[in-house]
Amino acid sequence: MNERIQELAKEAIEIVAKKRILPDGQVERTWQPEYYDQVFADLIRADEREACAKLADAASMYNRFISIEIASAIRARNNQ
Repeated sequence: MNERIQELAKEAIEIVAKKRILPDGQVERTWQPEYYDQVFADLIRADEREACAKLADAASMYNRFISIEIASAIRARNNQ
């Protein structure tokens, strides 16, 4: 598996595994598997959007206005 995908999978686990500090200082984790797939997919989508937007940013040497518009449009897809 791709190293970046593994990092995102671990990040998704951390998000889905709710952490609570108990009065005695112990850490309790509650696993919520019903959310894992969605969180993992959201993290992958965000990572890919940012990668695409960075490519558009890099194209700014050719046409600054168009590349800024493209990068903005890609990043705005986060809300869709």
